[in-house]
This record gives sequence, structure tokens and C-alpha cells, in this order.
Amino acid sequence: MNSYKRTAIMVLIDAVIICSSIYAAYLLRFDFKINEPFRETLPYVMAGFTVLIIIFLYANKIYKRIWLYASVGDLISIFKGVVTGSAAFFIFHSFAVKEWYAGLVVPRSIFVLGSIIAFLGIAGSRFLWRVLRDNYSKLQ
Repeated sequence: MNSYKRTAIMVLIDAVIICSSIYAAYLLRFDFKINEPFRETLPYVMAGFTVLIIIFLYANKIYKRIWLYASVGDLISIFKGVVTGSAAFFIFHSFAVKEWYAGLVVPRSIFVLGSIIAFLGIAGSRFLWRVLRDNYSKLQ
């Protein structure tokens, strides 16, 4: 598989993980029953988080690494990408969007919960790949 196709697949998997983490954060925040005004903000938060986190993961060269040799350094890079992407979305939401859309409310706990779950999901997917690949190579 060429590197462009592999990178596209990894970005797509990360996008699904990030969107799922935001949805899980909303479910945890609202005790598995998301109210109507917050349900309307869900697509906006998913899109913003996904785009910014993927941009910062790319800036931290996550998609250039070889996941056969995943390490603690890779975890740190994932952590940096997720935290800076989440912080960028928080800053964007706090300053720019509040000026234009005063009624758009996103609980602050979503930023924290979404970041934690996204980090665990992305890091877990990378290390799961390494474990599966190591075990598969031992079988052969």
C-alpha cells in the first residue's frame, strides 16, 4: 500500500475516532440523554474538533511515523496534537463564534472529556495495530 493511501486511511480512522469521542463526551456529560439545544451543537463541535485535531496531529508528524515501532514518544506526539487541537477549537469557539452566534452553547466539560477520549482512542488504535502486527508476525 502506498504512503498516500495509508495516510488517508489513518486520517479517516482518526476522524471516526474523534467524532465518536465527542459523541461519547456528550453522552457522558448529559447522562446518556442529550437535550435538544445541545444536540443541535453536536455537528459543529464534531466538525471543529475533527478538523483542528487532525491538523495538529499532522503538524506533529503523526502520519509520517511507522506504527510498527510505536513508542512513548509517539504517545507524547499524539497528546500534543490532541491538546493543541482542542485548545485551538476552544479559543476559536470562545472568541470568534461567540461574537457571531451568541446562542451557540457548548459546555466546557465537552472540551475536556472529548480530548481525553480522543487521546485514548487514537493512541489505543495505534498500539492495537502494533500488538496485532506483532502477534501476527509471531504466528508466521
